[in-house]
Amino acid sequence: MKTNKESNALALQPMENLQSALNLSVTTNAELKKRGEEILNSVNLSTKSDVKEVAVELSEFVQECKDEVVRMRSLRKPYTDRLLALQKKFTSLESEIDPLKPGSIAHVCQSRLRELLRQEWERNKQVKEQLQTNYERQLKRIDKRKVSDEKKEEARLNARKKLLEEERKLSDIQVQKLPVPNDPLGFIELFKFWWDQKGQYLPQEDMERFFKLPLTFARQQAQKGVFVDSQYVEYQETPSSFN
Repeated sequence: MKTNKESNALALQPMENLQSALNLSVTTNAELKKRGEEILNSVNLSTKSDVKEVAVELSEFVQECKDEVVRMRSLRKPYTDRLLALQKKFTSLESEIDPLKPGSIAHVCQSRLRELLRQEWERNKQVKEQLQTNYERQLKRIDKRKVSDEKKEEARLNARKKLLEEERKLSDIQVQKLPVPNDPLGFIELFKFWWDQKGQYLPQEDMERFFKLPLTFARQQAQKGVFVDSQYVEYQETPSSFN
């Protein structure tokens, strides 16, 4: 059963008022950005004796922006909730037939297809091994025949031709090799492989996005007085507020 909140999100909202809400947010946004620029200009012109006063002004402006963000979110919420609910409905319908979504009908069919291909591939492999074994046995029998070398060579060529003909009758299944770590250390080896080939050449901002989890963990630990002991990691002192 849908909750009242979910029902409200799906209910028709006065979408004709959306433009008015957006215009209001645009106006507020412009006013705050202008005031922010003015404050920044005053910071550039201020003397050292004004530092604390300017810091208070900056802090108050930042808080005002935070409060305004909350108000703007509240203003657009009826519209975005409806859009999100509609998006959720669309994505739910898409997911039910998306081969990439576990449990979808397409994913189940795709899994079945892969299983059939694997079974056929295994069967082909066994047949090829048996054909190769039979071929090698036939070569040995040919070598034991009491006939001329020319006759033996002709028999070998015929045996080889028959082997190739039998192999061509088998299903042509493409095979790709996928890396699958069989131990946690395998992930480290894959990381090193990626790092040597590509990772170390990423821009700083991409590095920070990629290593968001370890960076966040290291910053949390630093607040507890636990630091990384490495020549490649430095800890920069970053002032946060006045005591």
